[in-house]
Amino acid sequence: MTAHARSVIIGVIAPLLIALAALIAMVASLPQLPVPMAVHWGPSGAPDRFDSPVSSFVILTVFALAWSAFALVIARPLAGQGYPTFNQRLVLAIGPFLITLIGVLMAGSFLIQRGVPDARTGPSLTPTLITAAVAGLALGAAAWFALPKHAAPAEPTATAPEALELAPGERAVWTRHLQVSRAVSVILVGVLVIALVGGGIVMWLAAPLWVFVLWVVLYAVVILGVIGTLSWRVTVDERGFAARSVLGYPRFTVPLAEVGSARSVSASALREFGGYGVRWAGKGRWGIITRSGEALEVTRANGSSVTVTVSQAATGAALLNSLARRA
Repeated sequence: MTAHARSVIIGVIAPLLIALAALIAMVASLPQLPVPMAVHWGPSGAPDRFDSPVSSFVILTVFALAWSAFALVIARPLAGQGYPTFNQRLVLAIGPFLITLIGVLMAGSFLIQRGVPDARTGPSLTPTLITAAVAGLALGAAAWFALPKHAAPAEPTATAPEALELAPGERAVWTRHLQVSRAVSVILVGVLVIALVGGGIVMWLAAPLWVFVLWVVLYAVVILGVIGTLSWRVTVDERGFAARSVLGYPRFTVPLAEVGSARSVSASALREFGGYGVRWAGKGRWGIITRSGEALEVTRANGSSVTVTVSQAATGAALLNSLARRA
């Protein structure tokens, strides 16, 4: 079996089978459920909201299908590479964890209400929540070890000249602005805002006031952080390499004394780095990813690297190599 086939079975098909098993258990429980059934439990573990079971079926089905479709795209191997990258392996292992967590939680909420005459007197959901978390972690870990071992990205062919010709004492600066496309920015921020509003409504209705306030504050910080990583200024000069976000932080710098090499490469946002923004690809590889395509990769002398998706990367790489050799 090829590495790609094993990745699809574990990261795409297995979550669908887990969701199907949960849905079957939920359907089998329907005749014995109270009407209406409990669909939400408060901080104490006692049921506090009651409704039809339809929403649980919809949530689990839509989430499982959406995640598996996303995982199928992620699972596609990079050109010239037979094994998954670190981020591909991580995303594919997260699928069984998430679907198991949600599936056990939802199926369990049905199973514990079988034969209960009144949902208001039903049992606590806390034991089911613990079981779901343990089962999810166990299957996620099993998936990680069952997936093909991740490999370092295939060495691309450098497209930049080794270095630019600079006269003694000549100064040169290369700088570029990069940002995530408007469509991706709108999607990312939109999803976060929807989650903030939707989760805030749930917290407001079902949780103590301090939990609601904490939710809003934390999510506002997350949204601000995401916005701050959508636009960057990249510079190569006599100080070395620097990439700073529009907010000034986060930032990545590589002084000339630490530059091992620089080159122009082709980067895949989803399959190689697992998404957009500041990404970690394992083994000391960081990425500032705003799109797929041309990128500047700066490798430190210690082997760690920073990859930035930016146009005219060949020029930036050539200048940085020249400045590093002259330093």
